[in-house]
Amino acid sequence: YKLVKLSNFSLCLKNNDAVNDNVAFRLSNALANLPLLSQVTLSFERCRAFTEEAFKSLVEALCTLKITSLYLNLQSTVITNDGVITLAYQLANFRDLEDLHLNLSNTKIKNSGVSTILDTLIALPKLAKIKLNLQSCGLVSQIDMDRLGNLINSQDSITDLMFLLAKSGIPSKDLALLKAMKPDRKFNSFGMNIYLE
Repeated sequence: YKLVKLSNFSLCLKNNDAVNDNVAFRLSNALANLPLLSQVTLSFERCRAFTEEAFKSLVEALCTLKITSLYLNLQSTVITNDGVITLAYQLANFRDLEDLHLNLSNTKIKNSGVSTILDTLIALPKLAKIKLNLQSCGLVSQIDMDRLGNLINSQDSITDLMFLLAKSGIPSKDLALLKAMKPDRKFNSFGMNIYLE
């Protein structure tokens, strides 16, 4: 009974091969039965037994709730570009989302995955705070500047934005342009941390 009233949930795992599909599906069922849940932290860094199917079930469970804050860390997991695109489509259902921290560093995300995520972020009506980490994503060779510009300058709801990118396949000159990008309006906090490594 007390858990049903839970509004904040956090689970952080690292280098844990025990996080398999069975564990993830049980977690999905548990989260779906917490109707007041609004703030969620899920970190599966280097948990390589965590498959895309398990990941999909987790996000689907969260879609049934009115999540306002989501921290999702999939750093160095086996998620593919298709999995990232699925994530982006599902995030579009989070109409109450105000704060998103998404870490996809050292994954197999590609240009199309990044573009789909940017499109989704632009479409979320209440989103105010974004931190997107794409460091060490070697399959990303281009960032759509028009989409990124729309996200920065067209979404009045967004007050805080942090974008991290490094060690990718993007040419250094394009990284320099990204690093130099400035917003046309005022933010509470704004950072384009583009590392030219």
